[in-house]
Amino acid sequence: MADTNDIKSYLFFSLGNNEFAINAGKIQRILDMRDITPLPQSPVYMMGVIDMDGEALPVIDTHIKLDVARPGNHKKEFVIVVEIGSADDENCLGIIADKVHSVTEVEPDNIKMLPDNVAVSNASYIGGMIENNGRFIVILNPDAILTSDDIVAINKLVADYTEALSNAANKQQ
Repeated sequence: MADTNDIKSYLFFSLGNNEFAINAGKIQRILDMRDITPLPQSPVYMMGVIDMDGEALPVIDTHIKLDVARPGNHKKEFVIVVEIGSADDENCLGIIADKVHSVTEVEPDNIKMLPDNVAVSNASYIGGMIENNGRFIVILNPDAILTSDDIVAINKLVADYTEALSNAANKQQ
């Protein structure tokens, strides 16, 4: 049995027919899908922004970014708000999930690294795998879903959008 200090909690969710997990410590909140405002000249994987507590939160289409097919019976989506970046330069990002399952404690013995002989394109976002009842669940590293260039570009788009909204509000006064 692992030391309880080593046990970590993970949020389990589905994207298409795939199951993923994210360290629960990186999750700020989970939202029901809401209207998303698209931003011009956004990367193809960026859906746009949503209003979260008066701030524009960028939301990415995780299906596109992770190259995962949408389920055929696609009815409802969720936005998982994750913290990305370092403590000095932290950002929030909304990622799409088709289903949110549970937060589960996982012992370190059940966490495996991706084998070297497994070839996965763009595997930088994979933080390992959780062995759960004979199947493996991919651990997403939210800090690696986007590159630093992606984050800079998205932050600029959101800042430009926020500034345009502020300027429009000031002209109406």
